[in-house]
Amino acid sequence: MSVSRLTKVIPLGAGGLDYIKEHLTGVNTLCTALLELVEAAPGEVFTLAPVEATRERMLKFSEGGLIEGALVTEQARWLHGLLLSPEDVCVIDDFNPSFGDIRDEIESAFGYEDEAYRLFTKGDGEDSIANALAQTNALWHGVACVSAYAPELDIDRVVSLEDLIETAHNAHAITCTAYDGEGFVAWRRM
Repeated sequence: MSVSRLTKVIPLGAGGLDYIKEHLTGVNTLCTALLELVEAAPGEVFTLAPVEATRERMLKFSEGGLIEGALVTEQARWLHGLLLSPEDVCVIDDFNPSFGDIRDEIESAFGYEDEAYRLFTKGDGEDSIANALAQTNALWHGVACVSAYAPELDIDRVVSLEDLIETAHNAHAITCTAYDGEGFVAWRRM
């Protein structure tokens, strides 16, 4: 994993796993399917944090104030770095708007019913992912995943229920916003 010299990886164990599960519970179709994956597949939970941060501090997921500036760039770099094959995609949950609200305005947007998501490939670059993460982060909710299954979208950029679930179940990494929007907690399939 590529990590800036200003950050380090901190394993979060069971406390981090509980946070991920709570963050994915009762939100929308993608998050429900990601929760099924996290509960069924072995994985590791960690965060990227400033080098001076302690594990004890990083287990306080709702507290901000530990980072000067959010780690969105680090999160985007990490997610983009996981897009290794042509089939890999990064899906970002765009919780606040409905798909109808952004369908014609945001090229990366796709939807299931009225749920809105964003879809990226390796060719879209880190900056595109970072911008989408910043735009979609609702402080209390922000989810992204990297999947080995690219959903098939129809001409209106709508995905079927089966394809959205298949995308989630083939995820090999998930991030959830944490630390009052300043950082994130990550789950990676082992």
